[in-house]
Amino acid sequence: MSPHADSAWHNSDDFWALFEEILFSPGRLAAAQAEVDQISSLLSIGDGARILDLPCGVGRHALEFAQHGHVVVGIDRTARYIERARAEASRR
Repeated sequence: MSPHADSAWHNSDDFWALFEEILFSPGRLAAAQAEVDQISSLLSIGDGARILDLPCGVGRHALEFAQHGHVVVGIDRTARYIERARAEASRR
């Protein structure tokens, strides 16, 4: 098996047709906001902190940390996830 075979399905247009709305649903985005608030509180993250989100997936948490004024770097092995995270960031 190719070392990248396990993530190949993420690159499929069929996958994105089925799951894009779920991945960026208002409920999931709201959950990320609550999760980031909780993480920030638990870790006492100060203003303008540098955050590494690894693996960042479609960027739900990275985008939310950025909304809180932090400097965020998101890394993921799936290029389509990074593309979607960038697209969502440009919409905000």
